[in-house]
Amino acid sequence: MNGVFLTMALLTLQTNAFMSKFKDMYVTDFHITKCYPNETGAIAVEDVEINIGPNMKVHVSGTLIASRDLASPIKTEVVVKKSTWFGWFGVGCVDNVGSCNFEDLCEFGYQPAEGCPPDFKEYNVPCRCPLKKGNYRIPSTILDFMSESLVLGGKYKGSVVMTHLDERLACYNMYFTLTDKEL
Repeated sequence: MNGVFLTMALLTLQTNAFMSKFKDMYVTDFHITKCYPNETGAIAVEDVEINIGPNMKVHVSGTLIASRDLASPIKTEVVVKKSTWFGWFGVGCVDNVGSCNFEDLCEFGYQPAEGCPPDFKEYNVPCRCPLKKGNYRIPSTILDFMSESLVLGGKYKGSVVMTHLDERLACYNMYFTLTDKEL
């Protein structure tokens, strides 16, 4: 289900004002933690890595663990804040990037007629709902949604909360820095 990793990638690439275009951006200081350390939800993520390559191609990898079968709708609330001299300010939702609410993350999966990307097929990773119970290792996958976008370097933090019919499936906090130079 590329929607979960798409949400994590979206969270790392947010802005809606005072934008500057960079040829290449780098993600540093990336940290992801559970909102509630002792809570075990139906969705867990581990070893998540997000990098931005040439021409704003986003590379995402990690492990997704589904402790049970999951079906639509998976409501997802993404909150993103950017550090400024005046404190943390919320980033608005523009073209499904930023602080956005998604009524059903499953809508972002590949349509059956499209087929799954080759890497997903090779590693037996589903790319659409329903998602069967299991552990799914997502190899470095390129998401091409930022190629024409503008982003602003700086420090960001945010959260992702996923629910299904009022049951919390997952909640994660994230922190990262975007820079136009490799450190």
